Amino acid sequence: MKSSFCKIYVLIILELLQSCGDLLSDSKNIMIIEKSNSEKSHKLSFFVKEGGATVGNSYHISALTVNEEITDMDVGNVFIADDHDGAIPDDTSRVKFRWIHNDTATIAFDHRLRVFKMEAKINGLIILYDTTSLKH
Repeated sequence: MKSSFCKIYVLIILELLQSCGDLLSDSKNIMIIEKSNSEKSHKLSFFVKEGGATVGNSYHISALTVNEEITDMDVGNVFIADDHDGAIPDDTSRVKFRWIHNDTATIAFDHRLRVFKMEAKINGLIILYDTTSLKH
């Protein structure tokens, strides 16, 4: 009797884990803009990761070599933020970036965003941040 109960319990847990995996895999990345440095060796990719029923959309920026591409499984390796409510509007003007030099970029973002990741150095690049120029 205990063996049957354990098997059913394990099957239920496995089914729940599979369902969670299916929910996570439905998340899409919506590319907003990609910009390469002047040497065309690296690029910054700004995209919105769609949330789901329990998680809102979020802003992401990744630093990549020019040959790399973002997939739906990727998250930002440089910058990740969302609104405090968890939902972000379609307005992507709350985050901007630009290259200053081949190895340096600046990211400006609305100071009211909830920031989860702000890398200052990645893949030999320097990232500077500005929360003063984008006040809404």
